[in-house]
Amino acid sequence: MKKFSFRLERLLHLKQGAEDQQAKKLVNSMQSAEEVRARAENSAGRKEEAEKQMGDIRTGGIPAGVLHAAELALRAVRGKSDSDARDYRTAKANVVGEEARFHEARKERRSLERLREKHHHAWSSELKRYEQAETDAIAARTKPRLDGGKT
Repeated sequence: MKKFSFRLERLLHLKQGAEDQQAKKLVNSMQSAEEVRARAENSAGRKEEAEKQMGDIRTGGIPAGVLHAAELALRAVRGKSDSDARDYRTAKANVVGEEARFHEARKERRSLERLREKHHHAWSSELKRYEQAETDAIAARTKPRLDGGKT
């Protein structure tokens, strides 16, 4: 009886490589999203602080030029905060996309593994039948000797 071989083994190996590569992309995407999240939280904190300071400036007797400069600075901080928040939403969407691609790659690999397992089980059953037939043939040849040649 020949040894077990799975004709799609090479394809399974390629699918495993694709899954591994997709897992790396997912990890990179998650790390990037985490960095962008931290930056967005930092920007939001700076925006809150700038808005608080602007409220303090408006209640004080500050010259118009200083007030205008403070408003421009606040506008810039708000713009940066909004930009970072958009970047974070985009990064989260990228993570979701990478997760979907990873799960698809895993599903493809897993289906081939199940197919290989099914083929191995069928091969194993065939091997057992073959071995049983061999054993039965040996037993049939030796039985007359054990009976002393009587049937």
